[in-house]
Amino acid sequence: MHSLFSQRLPAGKTRWGFKEIRYGLNSGVPERMLTLFPQTKVIHAVRHPFSTISSTVRAWRPQVFNKNLSEVERRVVIIAQVRKEMARWKETTGYLADFCAAHPNKSMTVQIEEAKDKLDTIIEFLETPHEAHEVEVAREENPARDDEAVARIIRAAYLAELERDPSFAAVAARVNYKA
Repeated sequence: MHSLFSQRLPAGKTRWGFKEIRYGLNSGVPERMLTLFPQTKVIHAVRHPFSTISSTVRAWRPQVFNKNLSEVERRVVIIAQVRKEMARWKETTGYLADFCAAHPNKSMTVQIEEAKDKLDTIIEFLETPHEAHEVEVAREENPARDDEAVARIIRAAYLAELERDPSFAAVAARVNYKA
């Protein structure tokens, strides 16, 4: 197994990283990684729930911008998408928070918004040499993010869902966010 994952590393490198947003809930991938590679360190990178939900609905749900929808139909689509994405965020984040709690020496949760400021802590946790590199923070470039009408509907749906499901805020608090 070791040779499978180390044969294409650049000269002088002995570690590799794995970044994936699709694994987590019910996949068992983090647990399998620890079993296959006992020296594995897991960084659970989490983003504020509202930012995550808003971004996902705007960037990955094109039906929201279907020009054939009436305003009422658009509102219904957005509300449904917000509920779906909030449920997914809550379940996945809860699962990964449980994983991190069960493996405190092998995992840590990092809020994306603070990652640049916590780079030294992350590097220390990973037990890797600190190489001076500029940290680049990704910026979202999507004109759909500027649609104020959609933003208002997403915000209202998010707040309504928070009232309907108090357990969402509890999961957010587990990763140090106020929902």
